[in-house]
Amino acid sequence: MLPNDCLATAGEMVSAPNPRQTNLRKAVSAAYYAAFYALCRNTADCFIGASESDRTERAWRQAFRSLDHGFAKRQCRNRQAMASFPPEIRRFASYFVWLQEKRHAADYDPGITLNLDEARNCLDRAAQAVAALAEASLEDRRDFAAWVTLRDRP
Repeated sequence: MLPNDCLATAGEMVSAPNPRQTNLRKAVSAAYYAAFYALCRNTADCFIGASESDRTERAWRQAFRSLDHGFAKRQCRNRQAMASFPPEIRRFASYFVWLQEKRHAADYDPGITLNLDEARNCLDRAAQAVAALAEASLEDRRDFAAWVTLRDRP
């Protein structure tokens, strides 16, 4: 899955005239998944390799799928550890946590009613998150990939 495809899908859902609640909810979910897949792709590229000629598909796919939503969110919420990362990574982490919470509400809370502005805000933040991660240096993206994927052992 490509993050930009998720962003485009979310954009289509919020661009429809008078979108239904299901469209707004799916747009919020797609916006979160744009950020999540950017993080998965970053992890796989950093751990296995970004060039298809330098990696096996099996290893890259395993690294891509290694991310756990909850663990990544907890790591992104660790203010003390996140303070050591550059602004781009901190911005991504902040948006990632916020988007995951919005997605959980959109996907699992039958009592909420979303409005178009809320869905568009999620889409905007997801686009900013994806851009922020891409702006970080390779070294910082590698450090972050390890932080959000690997459990720390004393």
